[in-house]
Amino acid sequence: VENRVVIDSSFATRDLVRVLHMKTNYYVLVYSEYKARLLEAFDETLIKEYGNPFPIENSDLYSSNTNELKNANRQQHLLLEFYNRIDKAVNEIRNNNPKPVLLCSQLMNCAEYIKVADLKETIFPDYMKGNKLYLDANTIIREAWQVVRKQQFEKNRLRKNELEEALAS
Repeated sequence: VENRVVIDSSFATRDLVRVLHMKTNYYVLVYSEYKARLLEAFDETLIKEYGNPFPIENSDLYSSNTNELKNANRQQHLLLEFYNRIDKAVNEIRNNNPKPVLLCSQLMNCAEYIKVADLKETIFPDYMKGNKLYLDANTIIREAWQVVRKQQFEKNRLRKNELEEALAS
């Protein structure tokens, strides 16, 4: 928003409202079965990468026992518990600064994470697919912005259609 002076009997808020609808603050949760990172972004700009408790490493929720490795249910349970711990850590940060979350992982991991997520409605419906854990944070955010921008565009288009329908009736 550019600074400007408006002398009128009301506030000039159009530019502020436009920015609120065009710009997006969000988190990107980059994770795998073994590790998770949390990034905060504003459009295509990295705001910060969270430390403590991130990065979270899966150091105790896996089995090296051969018999347990053969037990798919046991492995699934351990994985879901790790994702649950990640979700709790993300939500603790979001309590102070609520924003939507974009998941970045293998497609199967995203589906599993959604199963244990507490605030499913605040997770973007599209995901960033692929293992990007070891990429630079700025590179991840540039890729994430491509996904978020499409979602934001679609959301604004639906709002516009709703307004047009309301005006027509």
